[in-house]
Amino acid sequence: MRRSAVCCRWSVGKRWDFAAEALVKAGGYTVDPPLSVAQFTLLEALYRANGGIISRAEIITAVWPTANPSGVSEEAVDGLIKRLRQRLRQVQAGQDYLQVVRGRGLRLLQPE
Repeated sequence: MRRSAVCCRWSVGKRWDFAAEALVKAGGYTVDPPLSVAQFTLLEALYRANGGIISRAEIITAVWPTANPSGVSEEAVDGLIKRLRQRLRQVQAGQDYLQVVRGRGLRLLQPE
């Protein structure tokens, strides 16, 4: 599944390249293996929120657009968030790029 040519550059040389579906570290090295389609779709939705919070319902709609929202379990969403968080830590050890806002949703943070 190809994405739009949206790309986000961060101040410390990391970027998400949605056209290439790659997570790119400083120096041009990509995180390998690549993110799964679900992980990358969630990352793109978070990026497009521009620092805003996206709800679980919005995550489900973005990642599983053809699924009945009531058919997607909390565990599936939690597992996806956990796996994406682990993969993003490959970019910069000790940096957590995802912030859970209790009762509201999830947001993508800029690196320090």
